[in-house]
Amino acid sequence: MKTEKDKDSQGKLRKKSSFLTIFKSSLIFHAALFVVTLLLPKLFSPSTFEVFYGKGIFPWIRRILDSLGGIIPIPLLYLLIFALLFGLIRILFLLFKSIKRKEGHILKPIGKIVSFLLFMVYSFYWLWGFNYSRPNSFQRIQQKLTPLDQSLVQEEFLRISDSVNHYALLIHP
Repeated sequence: MKTEKDKDSQGKLRKKSSFLTIFKSSLIFHAALFVVTLLLPKLFSPSTFEVFYGKGIFPWIRRILDSLGGIIPIPLLYLLIFALLFGLIRILFLLFKSIKRKEGHILKPIGKIVSFLLFMVYSFYWLWGFNYSRPNSFQRIQQKLTPLDQSLVQEEFLRISDSVNHYALLIHP
């Protein structure tokens, strides 16, 4: 790997890796994570991915979210939506501020918006989205689903409705 010599704030020489300087750009970093996130389920078989994500990573994510949910008195989804909206509004504010000053650096705020959107997508996948491609409970225990007989469903519905009506009449005659 090619290295360059650079002076830090004290004037000392330090080695600067060209590979790390590429990833200083948040757009490239988020785009790379986004691509890796989308390719992971395609690169591994469903059983390997189930072991890697379903039994390895996701239980830890679930524990963290469950413990935070017990501490914070409001649903975590509301906090997440608030944080995402706050971040997006902040980035849009920087974009409009850049346009208002008529700076030539309009690409930087647009890059931040794209980075933010990529972050939202791959974060969703890691926090929950990969679960949609996991085998369901019936597939994991190899149980076959049998269709319900419509007449049995209707009989059960009528039985429960009659019972509810009977007890409603006892309470309010």
